Amino acid sequence: MENETHQQVLVAGGAGFLGTAIVNSLLENNFKVVVLDNLRFGTETIQKFTNNKNFKFHFGDITSPHDIEKAIVDCDYVIALASIVGDPACSLDPQLTMKINSTGTEKLIKKSIEHKIKRFIFASSCSVYGSNKESNINELAPLNPLSLYAESQVSTEQFLEENANDLEYTILRLSTLFGLSERRRFDLVVNLFAGKIANDERIEITGGEQWRPFLDVRDAAKAFCKVIQSDSKDVAGQIFNVGGNHLNFQIKEIGEIIKKAIPHCDLIQREDQSDARSYHVNFDKIESVLDFKPASCVKTSMLEMIDDVRKNEIDPLNPKYHNWKAWKEIISKNYIPYAVPDVSEDEKQEVLNTIDSGWLSSGPKVRQFEEALYNYFGKDDLHCITVSSCTAALHLQLLANDIGVGDEVITSTNTFAATVITILQTGATPVLVDIDPKTNNLDLTQVKDKITSRTKAVVPVYYAGNPCNHYLLKDVCHKHGILILADAAHGFGGSFDGQKMGTYEDAASFSFYATKNLTTGEGGLITTSDKKVADRIRQMKSFGRKTFSGKPNYLYEIDEEGYKYNFTDIQASFGMHQLRKIDDFNTYRAAIVDYYNNAFKDCPLVSLPPMVDFGSSTHHIYPLRIHFDKLSIDRLALINALSINKIGVSVHYVPIHHHPYFQKKLDVKKSDFKHCNEFFAQELSLPLSTKLKTSELRRVCDTILDIIQFNQK
Repeated sequence: MENETHQQVLVAGGAGFLGTAIVNSLLENNFKVVVLDNLRFGTETIQKFTNNKNFKFHFGDITSPHDIEKAIVDCDYVIALASIVGDPACSLDPQLTMKINSTGTEKLIKKSIEHKIKRFIFASSCSVYGSNKESNINELAPLNPLSLYAESQVSTEQFLEENANDLEYTILRLSTLFGLSERRRFDLVVNLFAGKIANDERIEITGGEQWRPFLDVRDAAKAFCKVIQSDSKDVAGQIFNVGGNHLNFQIKEIGEIIKKAIPHCDLIQREDQSDARSYHVNFDKIESVLDFKPASCVKTSMLEMIDDVRKNEIDPLNPKYHNWKAWKEIISKNYIPYAVPDVSEDEKQEVLNTIDSGWLSSGPKVRQFEEALYNYFGKDDLHCITVSSCTAALHLQLLANDIGVGDEVITSTNTFAATVITILQTGATPVLVDIDPKTNNLDLTQVKDKITSRTKAVVPVYYAGNPCNHYLLKDVCHKHGILILADAAHGFGGSFDGQKMGTYEDAASFSFYATKNLTTGEGGLITTSDKKVADRIRQMKSFGRKTFSGKPNYLYEIDEEGYKYNFTDIQASFGMHQLRKIDDFNTYRAAIVDYYNNAFKDCPLVSLPPMVDFGSSTHHIYPLRIHFDKLSIDRLALINALSINKIGVSVHYVPIHHHPYFQKKLDVKKSDFKHCNEFFAQELSLPLSTKLKTSELRRVCDTILDIIQFNQK
């Protein structure tokens, strides 16, 4: 098949040892090349190609269909290399190995079928033969995988054969590779010996009777090009052993080649039968069908590698040159979650004490917790009422203020669904307002334009724990007799002009959810200085039940509809100890925000979260804005990349006007609310919890900066 300049090849895993050699060979043969890789081994491996007009890079991973989709568009051929390579590396985490090598490649195959790729080439290995006493193993020989790596290769071969349908595919079973490529490796037999010789180290050969076929990585790359350039009748559905008959060696023979080439080297041989793999492979098929003959030999390539190490002062022991060492470092990294509760033995013991007390639901500890909350807020006429969730709190503070059918309630579109759903549950109509880009909170200048004769309340959302400018909001609302019923889910411990959030509004709702600064697992709180409203909330949170002084509790009456929104003693016992630590928690979170701000302040690809000067934030989340219009990756690809690097992130929030239900219910469109749309398109919430260590913060910042700077347009 004669190559045409418009033919484009996707090389999945194209930044690796074999991948860079294939990319180089394809470009030399005038193909357009797209590489999909997560650059686990660094960015320098592809630097040589970045200025080539026929080269395109996509940062991503084959375990993500989204990443594959971005890379595979307009490609004619796919070469599947992306995998954990080598028996030692694969054995580190068998589950991860199968996720990448088998499941990931299967996703790539499915996308190739979907996009009607002309030819799919899978890089398998001669290690699938395992241990075979035959002297010339051809492609029809039974498979006998003795390692997880080989098992993963066999699994993918079988998947291809059973599911390819109309996808034309070729399987290449590669010999043990050696030689130089843009991503050096010194964990392969020949390369390992070359690295030791270059550093004047002793070479130990263990065993030596095992047979292996060997092949220079650059010759292997040429085999992939030949498959692409061949007619379908020669390669479709075919399996080829890739190598040369003259390059089958026993391991001890490699030692003899070294000794002849470099007589002064220190080489010893030890008896060891622990490696049962041995296969002497026949390569007649690839030579006769594709006219493939390896050009390089072990001696020449070894001398070349020795010269490379010495001339470029390479350290062959560096983990990045060893798959096993590199993967061990990757796998050993701890996962950094987006958020994690900070719970000590105090909370655990208090919960156990509560269980032992026999009182599990609403009881004495709920009353103790509410009293502790009252003391924390420090306002004489304030009522603190605990409920089952912040959603329950939002619902009750509306109902207790007689908001219902025919009323309108103004709130932000940049919030979680609970803010709006609870308004709808009362029968009132939510009226959405855009955000102020200087605060990410409700745009107060737009509130007055939304007020009508039916407006009963405004629900400001204290996004990320930042207060609104209450004086400005109060001027607008109280002039029209409109209530301020805050969604302070993020705000516990924050303040406005020296006053704690929850003390100056008509009512405010807080969340004690698992990820919140103060948590009781689930739970919420309503604060209000209106005794009549507080009494009604207490009644409605328990089925509308009214009890009477001096009478048994079972002689209660229900005189209005209520709900099962009660708080429990187990939650309260948890919360009492959290409350004692909340100010320290918030101080620590502020220090984390300072760390992030200092790390990102000089990067033109991001914008820092806004800081208000009229109050103190709880720093519940750190919403970094990333300018994806300046990057070659989108948010999902970045999130996937961070996940691969064991870093959890989130997005806050999908705006209310983006949800189909609310679009119909409120007659809004996704294109409405310009500032919120711009914010949502860029927002990424970074890990933020009091459990974070400085080393973890550094890792988060370095990883994000490395990824976005590499993917800058």
